[in-house]
Amino acid sequence: MKTKLLLSGLLAVFLLGGCQSGSTEKNSANPTPPPSASHNPGNNNPDKGNPDNGNPDEGNPDNGNPDNGNPAPAPVTLQAAGWYMRTTVEATAPDGKVYVHKTAGVFGALKDSEAGKDKHDINAFGKAALYVVFPQTDWGENNGDYFSDYRAYNPNSTERQVWTFQVKNNVVRDGQGNLIDLRDATFRLALKGPFKVYKKKDGLGYDEVKDPNSALKNMIHLVDVDNDREYGYGEFQNEHFSMENRVARTFRWVIGSVNSEDYEDLPTSANVQDIAPASVKEEVKPAGKFGLPPAP
Repeated sequence: MKTKLLLSGLLAVFLLGGCQSGSTEKNSANPTPPPSASHNPGNNNPDKGNPDNGNPDEGNPDNGNPDNGNPAPAPVTLQAAGWYMRTTVEATAPDGKVYVHKTAGVFGALKDSEAGKDKHDINAFGKAALYVVFPQTDWGENNGDYFSDYRAYNPNSTERQVWTFQVKNNVVRDGQGNLIDLRDATFRLALKGPFKVYKKKDGLGYDEVKDPNSALKNMIHLVDVDNDREYGYGEFQNEHFSMENRVARTFRWVIGSVNSEDYEDLPTSANVQDIAPASVKEEVKPAGKFGLPPAP
């Protein structure tokens, strides 16, 4: 039982990719580590596998060695285990300071995920000036805010899918004791990805590869629920939104056609006053390695 719990925890931790509830001022030290590399396309040994390097014993099918003339085995084609995208937000306070949250807002599909809560859905925690969460209202006792929301992956499915998310803010103090209040801030949204993910050979965690040719970019829409507006992929990233003196602004990512139900408000139980992060702290330190969320 301990082994199963450990493996489940490692998978969830590796996949989230550095989720945290802290937000930082722009230009502060908050680098985004690169993803784990699944292979190294470079070759630092100039003598390995070069038919013109004068070495008759390596990589030359015409060197007189009958054992080297056999055709190479066909390369193994890896099957993707799913995909994900990441929602980021950059807010400008009335005093001109810029705050960024880019370590949560993760959504997608995985072979070992499901429609409801699973091991890859990470509860929101911490208390930050600005963050992105997925409020869940139909998960029963698991209702609340989440930093990630994964569904079951079917590579042949063309089913319409919807993810509801919120941009939230808290009135907090910075390191100098000054209040940060973003209720009147303007902000911009960006979408990182899509990324394809592949199971690691040892089964623990995933490798990820950016997929610039993914059809998801042409299929996804942003719905501003509070203002009944719809944006295509090339539109929302240039839009300046406003917090409108709210502590939460509600949006939806829609893959496929947008329906009238996508403009409906969240149930009352999902209001920010009723759902708090799972673990509240004054400060959450950023992760030090790719794939590891900060300790609660």
